[in-house]
Amino acid sequence: MSDNAAGSGGLLRVLGAGVGLLLALGFASLAGWQWQRLHWKEALIARVTAQLTETPAVLPDPADWPSLDRKRDEYRPLRLQGRWLADSEQLVLASTELGRGHWLMTALVMADGRLVWVNRGFVDDAHKAAATHSAPPDLQDLPRTGLLRFPERAWLPGLDHAVRDPQRLSADADLRRDRTAPFFVDLRTTDDAPTWPRAGLTVLQFSNNHLGYAATWAALALGSLLGAALWWRRDGVAGH
Repeated sequence: MSDNAAGSGGLLRVLGAGVGLLLALGFASLAGWQWQRLHWKEALIARVTAQLTETPAVLPDPADWPSLDRKRDEYRPLRLQGRWLADSEQLVLASTELGRGHWLMTALVMADGRLVWVNRGFVDDAHKAAATHSAPPDLQDLPRTGLLRFPERAWLPGLDHAVRDPQRLSADADLRRDRTAPFFVDLRTTDDAPTWPRAGLTVLQFSNNHLGYAATWAALALGSLLGAALWWRRDGVAGH
């Protein structure tokens, strides 16, 4: 074998093995990330399952708003208190098990004058006009409960109309943003709940496929590592 051929073969050997090692490292990192996601999802499912059995608490006091934490407090059951601002209704694009339509968001004024936005439920296009769906429930005669939710953010520019963000909702309704709670509440359904809006559609069944994903990435990492070894060994043997 000529020196040029030997040099070329050695270069290919290094390149092939190097690419295999880089792929193995990348796949291993993805496997580790999915493993972390698995533990996060398991903790989320356990927390939400436990929270749903708790007695609904009163709405968080404004003094407690800064300490609210998504990882700890989201989906906590709350008891609604206050009076509705019926003319504050806002529609937010939604895609649910009932199809595409809108979430019906309405502001609730608490005793101290602060506002919290409540997602009263889903309405389809035929029931999004105020005259075609029920008015807000009377909280004095028949208390309602809901689940604490944190603001959503638009994934792409121009999609603000498809997120439930209390600050944006208050701005659109010409309400004071500085008196708006940093969370909203998903109204829970009851036996006598109206058909429209349809409450109780909060997604509480969380898919958990992270173990399978982690195993897939780990297998690809192992395959890439094996490929790197074969490249190194094959070219090394070929040079004898």
